[in-house]
Amino acid sequence: MTERPANTERNYGYWNFSDSCGGIDRWSSLRVADIQACYELWRSRGAEFITEPKDKYGETRCYIRDPDGYIIEVGQSKPDFTYG
Repeated sequence: MTERPANTERNYGYWNFSDSCGGIDRWSSLRVADIQACYELWRSRGAEFITEPKDKYGETRCYIRDPDGYIIEVGQSKPDFTYG
């Protein structure tokens, strides 16, 4: 796995990338239609989730680590959510 440079502390609502990942500054993000079903299916197939699905702002999100150690955000938007 490639060494990633340390970064300033970032807090993404309920999970701190700096504390959990050695200061990464990039990740991928996927949107799914049913995050709970996706979470359960992928876990049953051996996926390593860093967080369980949690509500945050206009979506539900969780984070997974891929086999190379990179972070993937998996989220489901809430279509009826109003910002502001």
